[in-house]
Amino acid sequence: MPIHRARAARLGLRRRATAAVIAVAAAVLGAAFLAPATAQAQSTTVQHVGVPAYFNPDASPGSTYWTQLDQSAPNGGIAIANPNSGPGSAFDQGYANAIQAATSAGIKVIGYVDTGYFGTTGRTTRGGATTTAAWTTQVEGDIANWYSWYGSYGLGGIFFDDAQNVCGTNNAYVNLYIAVNTYTKQNHAGALTADNPGAVADQCYAQAADILVMFEGTYASYSTWTAPAWELNANNPSEFWNLVYDTPTQANMESAIARSKQNDVGYIYVTSDDLPNPWDTLPTSTYWNDEVSQAGAGSSGGGGGTSPTAPSNLQATNVTSSGLTLSWTASSDSAGISSYTVYAGGSAVATTAGTTTTATLSNLSPSTSYTLTVKATGGEGVVSASSAPLTVTTQAAGGGGGASCTTSAGSGALTSLTACKYSTYEYFQATFNTSTSLHHVFINTDANTATGYQLPSPSTSKLGADYMLENNTLYRSACSCWGWSAVSGVNPQMTVSGNTYTWTVPLSALSSPAAVEQAEFNANTSYTAVLTFGQS
Repeated sequence: MPIHRARAARLGLRRRATAAVIAVAAAVLGAAFLAPATAQAQSTTVQHVGVPAYFNPDASPGSTYWTQLDQSAPNGGIAIANPNSGPGSAFDQGYANAIQAATSAGIKVIGYVDTGYFGTTGRTTRGGATTTAAWTTQVEGDIANWYSWYGSYGLGGIFFDDAQNVCGTNNAYVNLYIAVNTYTKQNHAGALTADNPGAVADQCYAQAADILVMFEGTYASYSTWTAPAWELNANNPSEFWNLVYDTPTQANMESAIARSKQNDVGYIYVTSDDLPNPWDTLPTSTYWNDEVSQAGAGSSGGGGGTSPTAPSNLQATNVTSSGLTLSWTASSDSAGISSYTVYAGGSAVATTAGTTTTATLSNLSPSTSYTLTVKATGGEGVVSASSAPLTVTTQAAGGGGGASCTTSAGSGALTSLTACKYSTYEYFQATFNTSTSLHHVFINTDANTATGYQLPSPSTSKLGADYMLENNTLYRSACSCWGWSAVSGVNPQMTVSGNTYTWTVPLSALSSPAAVEQAEFNANTSYTAVLTFGQS
């Protein structure tokens, strides 16, 4: 296993000549910090710890540090994974397990990528080139490897180190970072991005990433550091991150976090560790637990920010032998939703942007049941409670002739709902959690809600049911009212297992069904939401 960050042992030790030099003005480390001078300074109400986790999860003590991180959620908001100044040369199962465990605990893990200032300071790529084009190729390749190797384990984004902090002539420098930010988000929905100039960046960089590291240095330097006016006026702490090392005592750490709140910083990490690599350990448990608590407490002593509402109404469509599409009802949070994470059996399998409420899952195993849940991450980094679980069973390998299913968790009287369409038959299943003598499935086969039986309230949809399954009989609608005629010669093959009812209906029994149909289950006065299903 390569030594982590062996080249410089810190996030951005190499600084460009144009980087701002932060003066050391505190003669005594324990001295009280000076408050930022600007009248526009805000009081941050919530923070999260953002940790450069440059320790190897494959061995002790690195594995212990990763466990310690997991236990800090939700205030331990971000961890940067860094096998070897980037994703390394090959997949590492230890990192995969660490990323998956941290993500499942509610920590967003982002992958380290060295941008080398895109060659603007003469830095060479791993291949020895200095051109901007060569650096762009290397950066994009590292991003691709991060997601190829660790995307399915819950990787949440990319950390761009050794970033420029000045706009450049005609925005030439900042446009390089805007380009790789766009590349990342276009290819990996929901990715969180961070730039690390390690020094005050020009305001043009607000468009270059979701988060900017505006300070990286010692506690002594931090004692006189003040955020620039544009940061303080932004009133959006979640866009800024400070990293403070060589902070000897717990009291020093508390002072540093207090100052970061005055500087309106949303992400903070303070450590007693020092150069050559201040990021290869975590502080002792007492120091660390206090840091997590101090960050989450907010400057006014409040709680750790509001938690988003849990995603709801999970529904799986296009269920095949190897994949499915999952959708859900959006969460809400006063700070907005930054992303959603999908879990299968407790393991993160997909991440989407906060504006996206669908995810396509692939590479699933045939004839396998998956229990799916979704969590939302709010704009302040707080993770929601888990959604209600949805259990979905993939189709048999090669079976069904292009089957497509929709599955929904349902609620109350009717749960575990499934509607499938195969090349020769349709399949319906539901669990009835209430006593009823009539078990109904209403089916809109012509995709026209104006024809067929109009479902009454409390159904939220008129549906326009052309057919009805009632226990073991298939009926065809005769009007928009309650008027039905039994379809002769058809056995829906209803089976019962406990409270779960299953029907199989041959397509030949249905008159010219549309490619996409709708179904709704009913028990007494309880109706489900509509399930839309069709043949792929």
